[in-house]
Amino acid sequence: MTKVYVVTSGEYSDYGITAIFSTNEKAEAFMTEQIKFSTDMLSRDNYNIEVWEIDLPKESWIVTNVRMDKEGNTKDTWMEENGANGEMGFQTWDSEGNLVWGVVTTDKIRAVKVTNEKRVQLITNNLWLSKDLYRKDVGALINTSHEAEAKTE
Repeated sequence: MTKVYVVTSGEYSDYGITAIFSTNEKAEAFMTEQIKFSTDMLSRDNYNIEVWEIDLPKESWIVTNVRMDKEGNTKDTWMEENGANGEMGFQTWDSEGNLVWGVVTTDKIRAVKVTNEKRVQLITNNLWLSKDLYRKDVGALINTSHEAEAKTE
């Protein structure tokens, strides 16, 4: 597998990719320069280099599923290789009305944080327990709901 070196910064909602390099040395050099010009200690501590394999075959994707209630309590998490047929995002509502969301990651903490942000979006857009919610529709429903709110204001 071919690897790339991804310089990231931020945490949670502020997390983002800053640059991508073909070697660790180039990523380190870039990060060093960025840190030199950071104006506060928090910015300096937020840079990381992540190593990613590219062109990873779908058959080897690991999906971490999170079951979360409406209040944001995590009920459980589990990992599946190529979980839900490789689908990520909205999976289902369970029999107790909990959200089940899949995130392509092996990092359970990250999966919980992503699911929590999606939970907030669903509640904000009055989509909690929506019978019309399907995996591929989640993004469109959230975006459409925001557009409808903006038009009525």
